[in-house]
Amino acid sequence: RETATGAVRELLDQVGLRKRADFLARRCAAPNRSGRYHRLEIDGQRALAASQPQKQRVSEFMQGFAQTQPDPRFFEVLDVARRIAGTGSLGLERYVILVRGKGVAGGQYLLDLKQILP
Repeated sequence: RETATGAVRELLDQVGLRKRADFLARRCAAPNRSGRYHRLEIDGQRALAASQPQKQRVSEFMQGFAQTQPDPRFFEVLDVARRIAGTGSLGLERYVILVRGKGVAGGQYLLDLKQILP
């Protein structure tokens, strides 16, 4: 996919976007009128509400990370939730982060951020 060009690249990008759009629809609250997602779905199975201090800490971390990337706006945080996944994360902080991504309808991305111990 990374080496494809022209019409093939466009087709692969559209297919990838469609899959991501379906994934976003399952993990996010209803999109706004322009088709952009702004909030994560807090379902008690995959995501739990994050406190304001947790959201602030994750957002500040992401701002610092974004400044080291070629396109910092891609990593603009739209929402943060506590992530529920497996037993390997018990006792560790883990978050799902909805970021701006490409900035178009369905172009947002979900990132998984997990605490590591020394």
